[in-house]
Amino acid sequence: GGPAPADGAADPARSGRPLGIIASLVDITESQEAHIEVERARHRFALLAEAGARIGTTLDLRQTAEEVVRFLVPQLCDSADVQMLEAVLEPDDPAVSSRGVLRRIAAVFPEPVPPSPLLGPGQTFQLPAGSAYERLVLDGRPTFLTDADIPVLFPGKAAESLRAYLSTRFGSARTVPLVARGQVLGAVTVTRLKTREPLDDQDAVLIDEVVARAALNIDNARLYTTQRAAALALQRSLTNSELPAVTGLELTGRYLPASAHDVGGDWFDVIELPGGRTGLVIGDVMGHGIHAAAVMGQLRTAVRTLARHDIPPTEMLRSLDAVVADLGEDTMATCLYAVHSPATGTWTIARAGHLPPAVVTPEGAVSFLQGPPGTPLGTGAHDFGTEELPLPPGGLLVLYTDGLIEARDRDLDEGMRQLGRALGRADGPLDEVCDGVLARLLVDPARDDVALVLARTTAGPAATPPTG
Repeated sequence: GGPAPADGAADPARSGRPLGIIASLVDITESQEAHIEVERARHRFALLAEAGARIGTTLDLRQTAEEVVRFLVPQLCDSADVQMLEAVLEPDDPAVSSRGVLRRIAAVFPEPVPPSPLLGPGQTFQLPAGSAYERLVLDGRPTFLTDADIPVLFPGKAAESLRAYLSTRFGSARTVPLVARGQVLGAVTVTRLKTREPLDDQDAVLIDEVVARAALNIDNARLYTTQRAAALALQRSLTNSELPAVTGLELTGRYLPASAHDVGGDWFDVIELPGGRTGLVIGDVMGHGIHAAAVMGQLRTAVRTLARHDIPPTEMLRSLDAVVADLGEDTMATCLYAVHSPATGTWTIARAGHLPPAVVTPEGAVSFLQGPPGTPLGTGAHDFGTEELPLPPGGLLVLYTDGLIEARDRDLDEGMRQLGRALGRADGPLDEVCDGVLARLLVDPARDDVALVLARTTAGPAATPPTG
C-alpha cells in the first residue's frame, strides 16, 4: 500500500470528498432516427388508409376528383387541382384533336373562390408545346415546380395578375401525373403557401402515392361514365320520344330511368300493322348497363322486323325467344305483345313472363287479365298462349313493367292493387291519367326502370298527344 497519511490528515476515501469524474456516453442517434422513420411511416400509412376510405366513394368522375382535392387540402398542401386531358374525357369527339389540352375538373384554394377565373373548374388550357411541363405530364413523371414554370404555364398579359399572385403567395409546388393502367389521364398540382414549410422529398413520396391510388379511382369513374353515356345514347336512340297516330287508339307512354347514373332494359314500342291494326310491345331485359340496353335494342329491332311479316303474337314471342337465346345463357327478358284490330274492337295479347296488363272498362271497372303468363324470353320453354280481349270505345289497356308497382315497402300484389286504385278514374285526358298513375305509385325514388303505356280505344282515327 502507499504511505500512511500524516498525523492529523484525513483519508479522502473515508472523508467522502470526490476524487474525480467518470463519464459514460451512449450514441442513440441511430435509434432516434429509426424511431422518427417509424413514426413517419406510421403516419404515412395512416394517411394512405384514410385516402382509401375518402377517395372513390362513388363512380361519379367529378365527385371523385373533388374527393382527391378535399383530401389533399389542408392535410398535405394549401391548394390542389385535378386536370384531365380532353382527349381522355372526350375520346370520340373529332373536335378534340390535340393531346395537350387539359381541363380542370376540381380545385381547392386557400381562398373561398379561385384567385383567378383561369384556375376555376371547367377551364381548359393548352400545355405549352415543348415545355418541361408538357413532357412531365405526357410522359408521366412527377416533378417539383419552380417560379420559372409559372410564366410558361400562364403566358400572356391576361395572366399577369395571376402570375404575380402565385409568385408572391406560394412557396412550393409539385405536379403529379395521373397514370392508370398505363395511360396518362391528366395531372394533379399541389402547392404550399410561403408561410408553411416547403414541400420536401418525404411529402413528395406521400403525395405521389395518394395521387397514384386516386388515379385508379378516377379511371374507374371515367370508364363507368363513358359506358353509361354510351348506354344512354343507345337507349335514347331506341326509346320512343313520340308515338304515332293510329286508327282506333289514343296512345301515350312514359319511360323513366331508375336514376341518373343507371340504365336499364325497359322499353316499349308502337308498330303500325297492315289493315289498320296496331301492335303494342313492352319488355324488360334483366340487368342494367350497356348490355341490357344493347339487348333491348336488338329485341326492338327484331319486333319491328317480324311485325312487317304480320306474324301472330305467339309466333312473335317464339322468334324473340330464339333471339334472346342466341345472346347467351345469362340473358333473359320478359315481353308482352298485343295487336289491336279496330274492325272488331279486339285485342289479341301474348305474354312471355310479363306482368298482366290492366284493363279499364268505359264504366270505370278495373281488372287484370288472367290469361297464360308465358315463360320469359331466353328460357327456351316456348310456353306462350294468347288471350282475346274485346274492348269497346272508351276502354283502356295499360301495359307496364315491374318498376312501376314493386317498391321497398310493397310487393307485386300490393303494387297491382295500388295501380288498380290509381286507374279508378281514368276517364280524363290520357296524359293526365298517365302522370297521375306515376305520381301515385312512385312516391319514393324507383329502384328500377319504369315503362308505362296507355292505349284507349276510340271509335275511329285519333290524334296522339306527345309523350313525356
